[in-house]
Amino acid sequence: MFPFGSIFLRQFVLLALALMRFISKSRRFLYTMRFVCVAGIDTGVATDLANEFCAAGLQGEDGVFNADRNAIYSTVTGAPAAFPLFSGLSATQQHDVADQIRVMLAAHSMYSDLASTALDFFDAY
Repeated sequence: MFPFGSIFLRQFVLLALALMRFISKSRRFLYTMRFVCVAGIDTGVATDLANEFCAAGLQGEDGVFNADRNAIYSTVTGAPAAFPLFSGLSATQQHDVADQIRVMLAAHSMYSDLASTALDFFDAY
């Protein structure tokens, strides 16, 4: 309908890039309740796991991961004594907890509060 080089297409691309500024989120939070998705882990164990990761310096005071998944994996597997709760989980649970951490650190990074983000976008444009 519009030629590739049209001003309409360029305007659409620029608008999409501007919108990404509002919905893209580079900070990756440690959500304690993600661990509850693992079979056999309740809210108390999930909280203790998060505290274990925080005590090891993998999570800052603001709840954001300080390391990427490779560093987290190396730290946890390289010093099992520093992670007694994690080390005490079954192999399946350890794998599932690692999967939940991968989800929290996933390449996609979008705000969960779309309504507030949409309002910020409309205020700006």
